[in-house]
Amino acid sequence: MAKAPSKTSNIAMRRQQALASGDPEYQKRRDQLFAAAGEVFRQKGYDGASISDFANAIGIDRASIYYYTSGKEELFQQLVQNATAENVAMVEQVLDSDLDPEEKLRTFIIELLKSYERHYPYMFLFIQEDMARISSRNSAWAKEVRALSQRFDSAVLRIIEEAVQAGRVDARVASPKTISLAIVGMCNWSHRWFRPDGKATAEQIGRAFSSIVLQGILTEPGATP
Repeated sequence: MAKAPSKTSNIAMRRQQALASGDPEYQKRRDQLFAAAGEVFRQKGYDGASISDFANAIGIDRASIYYYTSGKEELFQQLVQNATAENVAMVEQVLDSDLDPEEKLRTFIIELLKSYERHYPYMFLFIQEDMARISSRNSAWAKEVRALSQRFDSAVLRIIEEAVQAGRVDARVASPKTISLAIVGMCNWSHRWFRPDGKATAEQIGRAFSSIVLQGILTEPGATP
């Protein structure tokens, strides 16, 4: 005798049908859920957030949340993917702009820090917990984020190579690849200490980072502090 389909499989089927239908009201509600989930993650972090929190944030019961998402992991992954895509668009726009090479580097660093503030804390959670393991995952999400990350890294490298070609960055100090890794690594390490309600805004930190990269921290001997 065949087993009756479970309640979980039924709602998963309904979710897939609703996604495939392109119903604008369904998509609007789903978008509201993802926006609310971002705020829940901001307030409670990944471990502290619950399905009930997401449901309460948009005024539906806990069971109904599964009509819009398979669970917390999907919410987190979609938010990360959206933020990663936004960062790729940002750095590629900077690369294609008419800014001079120095200003491209400065703008990229500032905008990356501002993005981490907008998407706090889930981008930092991704950097801290998942980035090192992303290459071992074979899900569609992992492949998409990996492809986006490669585009991001490529654009950053090209910005630095332009600065080298223009004579604004000395490649004798380090290769463009090493410089790009150093800059992105410096920005990413802010996950250990940055808080949106801290003393300095993301833009202020970004400007400080860009000054460190572009101008260094040492003064000329004998210079007045």
